[in-house]
Amino acid sequence: MRSQPSAAIWLVLLVLLVGILYPALGLRRVVAPEASLRGQAPWRVQWGPFPAPLPEQVRAATELGARLSLLKRDTLGVAVWNPWVGGGRPGWIASAREGGSPLPLLAVALSREGRAWTGLVALLLVAAYLSCVWMLKRIGLGPWPAALGGVAYALAMPVVDHWLDWQGSALALGPLGVALVLVASDSLTRSAACWGAALVVLGSTGSPAAPFVALGVAAATFREPTTKVLYRLLAVALGAVVAGTVLAPRLWLAVAGREDRTAVQPASIESPLPGIKALALAPARFDPEEPADAQRGADGRGYLGLATLALAGLGLAAAPLRQRGLWGGALLGTLVLAWAPTSWLVRIGVTQRPLGALALAVAVLAAFGLDRLTRGLDPRRHALVGVPTVALVAWSLLPVAVRHLPYATPEEGTLTVPLPAAAPAAEPRVLGLYGCLPPDIGAASGLADVRASFFDGEPRYTNQLGSAVSGVCSISRALTPEMAALGAGTLLEPLPLRVVSNEIYSRIEVADVPVVPGPDATLHGALALEPGTCRIGIPAGNSLVAAPVARVGSRSFELAPDEALAAESDEWRWFALPQHEASTAVALVFGAESPGSLPVAVDRSGLRLVGEGSGVRVWSWDRAAAFASLRLPPDDQHPGLDACPGHVAIHAAYPDRVSMAVRDAGSCSLLVQVKFRPALWRATVNGQPAQTFGCSQVWTCVPVPAGDSIVDLRAELPWPLPVLSLVGLVTIAGLAWVGRKR
Repeated sequence: MRSQPSAAIWLVLLVLLVGILYPALGLRRVVAPEASLRGQAPWRVQWGPFPAPLPEQVRAATELGARLSLLKRDTLGVAVWNPWVGGGRPGWIASAREGGSPLPLLAVALSREGRAWTGLVALLLVAAYLSCVWMLKRIGLGPWPAALGGVAYALAMPVVDHWLDWQGSALALGPLGVALVLVASDSLTRSAACWGAALVVLGSTGSPAAPFVALGVAAATFREPTTKVLYRLLAVALGAVVAGTVLAPRLWLAVAGREDRTAVQPASIESPLPGIKALALAPARFDPEEPADAQRGADGRGYLGLATLALAGLGLAAAPLRQRGLWGGALLGTLVLAWAPTSWLVRIGVTQRPLGALALAVAVLAAFGLDRLTRGLDPRRHALVGVPTVALVAWSLLPVAVRHLPYATPEEGTLTVPLPAAAPAAEPRVLGLYGCLPPDIGAASGLADVRASFFDGEPRYTNQLGSAVSGVCSISRALTPEMAALGAGTLLEPLPLRVVSNEIYSRIEVADVPVVPGPDATLHGALALEPGTCRIGIPAGNSLVAAPVARVGSRSFELAPDEALAAESDEWRWFALPQHEASTAVALVFGAESPGSLPVAVDRSGLRLVGEGSGVRVWSWDRAAAFASLRLPPDDQHPGLDACPGHVAIHAAYPDRVSMAVRDAGSCSLLVQVKFRPALWRATVNGQPAQTFGCSQVWTCVPVPAGDSIVDLRAELPWPLPVLSLVGLVTIAGLAWVGRKR
């Protein structure tokens, strides 16, 4: 009798997995929101025209998708600090949004290369279904009502809508947290252990789990006997203390990783649900080519299905009084918050609409509805009612759920950054121009981006980015001192645009160079150039005997032809200058028929074309600040100067550690493009701890003595935090063991 119901629950789960993942199981497809970016630069040159992607797929690819790829490449390396996104930020330990939720980490660990999304969707579906089933079993419902509640919750749109973003773990594991609370007994130790485990699970998934914590508190309050309410609240408090110790590294890093420990800006609250019909009627398909305001019928955030709602209505009338009060109250409260004006939510401090808790309340009531239908029947005949009812609910929800899964072939879902062969993986931070290379996508390919898909607690950095925060940056914004200070040394321009060369040509300055007689019946001209000049142009009709020669100090270089501006005008022949920090002299040798003076075009933009092809032109920008450079200390008496004598060489660079050698330096400050987080990043100079200070708005400076020095920067959690977390885990296990023995 017990094996058959258990088998029924697992059979329903198997049917769900096949119904959702059959393209991956039999058609050689993978879930790959990245495939939606094929129509964007720089990939559209390779793939051709592609329909406009759904906004949720683009958001998934650039946010959680980029982090899944990065975690697959280097899980432990980016645990504390992630240098590839937004100029560097705390790693996945700091928050669920950075990929630090349990289910994304598990999906990365278990899945093969290129299958992380598929594995994550499977884990989210299994976790949502089984956690809801277990919770309903703890309430006291039979197998078929529990299976129906699991299906109604796992396929509800408030849950499905977050399969492709970081909030999915909170919604999938939310019922598990409530179930752990229901496991608690009258033993204080076991109750505290259950609450500690529940709060660790929910706390690790981020703020979207807050409504489930409230449901857990309500469930503990409504349990019998009511005389032990204060006793249970004490267990909640003890569990919260223990969970806080387990999550101490995350809580500390989330605070220490922000600028000056600034407050986190709450995310914008989504709009209210359109109306009661949005809960019962399947939403229309969203057309990305049409304005979103004109497609209110495609808003499916609250879709729960007519069959589920009908069963929930029956369950609300038939459930036991205490359960009716708990879940009916939860339904009413979540509906009020789902439809309340946004201004009301802001006033009462609510930062999100609890649609996941709404789906759970309806699923529980629907399970009570099926329980009412099977009440009085022989247990062997429950399947006669349970099978068609569960099938009806699944049939109403499954077609809408699968719309959210962007299946593609493995080749279509693997979008590597197509840098031309002439442009090796750039060490300076990259900046995509005019929408080229959406933010965060390059992280999996080892490209550090100055932009990010989102920022939190970094007002000074986002102020320096300016309009580039949105991810779309023009060339005029890219060539600003603020962007140079951020180290944007590699600019990516999408083809077939040629805006950068046009911008360079518009800034060209022309100087007249006197031509004087020289040996061998030739004429010579000399041109002094300022630091930062990257190319010169000679009129195409001149009689140059040989290529121009540049002299930097005692060294001479024959200038190579430069084709970066060849398409702008055929009146000039362009030559590239070597990168130089001091003034440069250029010698020109002409034939005897050359005029007495010659106009020479001078380009001081600092932009060099280092590669073209694969849908992108790659520019190197000389004016961008180096990753590590010497600066005069802030108390120096030469305010007009920035540079300090000496040389810096980077010996080792890891996500959480940088080692540099300083040679022949004066008494300087070493500026390192690591965001100034003094509690997290610690410096040593020649093996001795050194003080750091903020400089250049957002970066870290380390004072160094005159001469040679070895400077190390490390990002480390204070050692008591991991110990405290381990103690918390041991405490939960110990409390559970003691409570069980009692």
